[in-house]
Amino acid sequence: AFDDFQSWYIIIVNLARLSDWMLGPFVYQIYAFYLYSDYDKAVLFVFGYLTSGIFGIFIGSLADRFGRKRMCSLFCILFASSSLIMAHFGSSFVALLCGRLLSGISTSILHSVYESWMVTHHHLHQYAPSALHQTFETAQSVNSIIAIFAGIIGSYSIAMYRHYDLF
Repeated sequence: AFDDFQSWYIIIVNLARLSDWMLGPFVYQIYAFYLYSDYDKAVLFVFGYLTSGIFGIFIGSLADRFGRKRMCSLFCILFASSSLIMAHFGSSFVALLCGRLLSGISTSILHSVYESWMVTHHHLHQYAPSALHQTFETAQSVNSIIAIFAGIIGSYSIAMYRHYDLF
């Protein structure tokens, strides 16, 4: 049972992380396509990180109240909504701010609730304490590979989009 749980956790959390890693290059291309100034780009990025920091204070208690699995599902909804808003309404600075708001909230969920869910499940089923360390270690190692993979995919995707004049 533990091996199944560990495998599913590592797959799920790293798919979520992959989506987060993939967002950066595309968001930057959207900003460049609509000719936002460096100042505007900085405001948008800082707004997203600030949102994440502010909502990060409340995400843990929301996860305790509504459940960690629900919050992980909320990550998917918010992240997808954020991506769609930024991709389809990139010409509107206000829409981009809304997208960054949703992205910031989803980032807080990604970097806290998934691990909390895993630890809670681990303790609930009384798996060996050493297995918890192993799960974290494996998940982080896979995340490193995912980050590299996402960078390569992002670079090729943007080059392909430019080649076909999609941006």
